[in-house]
Amino acid sequence: MGNVVTQSCCHAHAKLHVIDKMVNILLGCFLPLEKACTGKTEEARLELLSECRRAHTKMSSSYSANVQGIWKPEERALPRRHGDGGPVQVCLHTPLQRAAGEDVPLIVWAHGGCMTLGDRHDAWGSSFMKELAAKIGPFCWASVEYRLAPESKFPSFADDFASAYVSLMDATLAQEFGYSTERVSIMGVSAGALVVAHAALRLDAKYKPSMALLYPMVDPEMRSKSHALYGRLPACPSRFLRLSWDWLLSEEGQVSARRLDEANLLTSDWRPLSGRKAFVLLARYDCLHDEGQALAQHCTQAGLRVTTVESQGSHAVANMVDKKSQVQIFESVSKLLR
Repeated sequence: MGNVVTQSCCHAHAKLHVIDKMVNILLGCFLPLEKACTGKTEEARLELLSECRRAHTKMSSSYSANVQGIWKPEERALPRRHGDGGPVQVCLHTPLQRAAGEDVPLIVWAHGGCMTLGDRHDAWGSSFMKELAAKIGPFCWASVEYRLAPESKFPSFADDFASAYVSLMDATLAQEFGYSTERVSIMGVSAGALVVAHAALRLDAKYKPSMALLYPMVDPEMRSKSHALYGRLPACPSRFLRLSWDWLLSEEGQVSARRLDEANLLTSDWRPLSGRKAFVLLARYDCLHDEGQALAQHCTQAGLRVTTVESQGSHAVANMVDKKSQVQIFESVSKLLR
């Protein structure tokens, strides 16, 4: 406990809001990501990952409360439309209140979790959507169940998300749930932002959704200064992130230079997406800050219309405590849905 407090409350570089500090303390206590890195054998590390997954599931219990009274959730297994594999499971959320005959926007959502944790019943995502709905009004959102590491490897997650997106663009399905295929955006947080970005790069040119990348995972080599400064904050510890990247990219126990290059969003060719609207959310005290900032610049140079907001706080917590940036965040996301 003392070590967690030192990392999150008395951090040498991060000037955190009191709520941000408390969230980091709780995450350090109840979601033992750092502990998973201490296993000396692969078998031990996988057992510790299972422990983290169980803890993460318990911490996601607020999902139902977040959607209750706002959306009707419905489970669907969508047919495979991209890549290899079977149907893709999604949870479609339709607003309980909307104008009669109104077709609302659709957000296709990818949860976070370092590519190794989480599912479509996403507590963080449902909380963000609840706040967004209060600001901009009714919309549908579809939370995608993509494959995780180490059971699945890169780029299976991108194929799953791209497949779900193509299925959701079906006019019959859109009519059934009451959303407009002309107002579809793709969004994800942390690892989910990595999912969304790689899916966007793989979609056929006829599909041109706007996208929001919130606190994105970007570079598997993790060489930026922000990892050295903020990599021990429990909200997103760099050691666990490194382990997750290794699980995602390894082939026969090794991660090749080719795999690192394929997964790195900073070496991807974004020019085919020129003209696309994109929103990138950064946190000042996040180990992913610098690579997210570099991605925004890379996409801008490729011709994308990028809006960037930097919140004062830590990974996936900053938007909850920085009131000034909250206004910018909701305004930016609202523009993507027009």
